[in-house]
Amino acid sequence: MYTTNDSPGAETELWQSEKVLPQFNINVTTLKDPAVGKIRTTISETINKTVEPSALIVIAMMHGKRGYVKAKDNFISIRDLIMQMNAP
Repeated sequence: MYTTNDSPGAETELWQSEKVLPQFNINVTTLKDPAVGKIRTTISETINKTVEPSALIVIAMMHGKRGYVKAKDNFISIRDLIMQMNAP
């Protein structure tokens, strides 16, 4: 789960997600104000340590523009993130 400090209501939504999702055996990793590299690294590490069939849910509570979200240091393409998650 990724969030930036300038998202109105993000702290409440983040708190609610961290409280509810574990009730469904969903592990939650939260990054606040992550840089593009940290987002990519976290996704790769999560995929690599998963040994059982599972699902990956990414919640990006960030501002953005069409097809992109704003990380701490730059915009990142949503399509690129999806391609990274679907890579073999």
